[in-house]
Amino acid sequence: MQMCPLPKSNLPVVDNRFRKLLGEPSWLKLPAAVQRRFGKRVVGGSSVAYQGTVTHMKMNWAGWILAQATRLIGAPCPTTLAVWANLPL
Repeated sequence: MQMCPLPKSNLPVVDNRFRKLLGEPSWLKLPAAVQRRFGKRVVGGSSVAYQGTVTHMKMNWAGWILAQATRLIGAPCPTTLAVWANLPL
């Protein structure tokens, strides 16, 4: 995984918005690397891109219908229930 450097900022280094959104019990269940990733403050208008691989995915029928509908705008969502043949659903 390649990480892009975060832009310098006068804002606090810690960002607790995701921690508050998930709630303390759920936040603490996340791996430390994920907590660090989503606990960083990014300057307004800036973005950070992370590269990785989806190792597990579930989709109900409503999600499948939504994925098919998004194909009209370039398929930003997975469009099949079995993204990779070797993954259990």
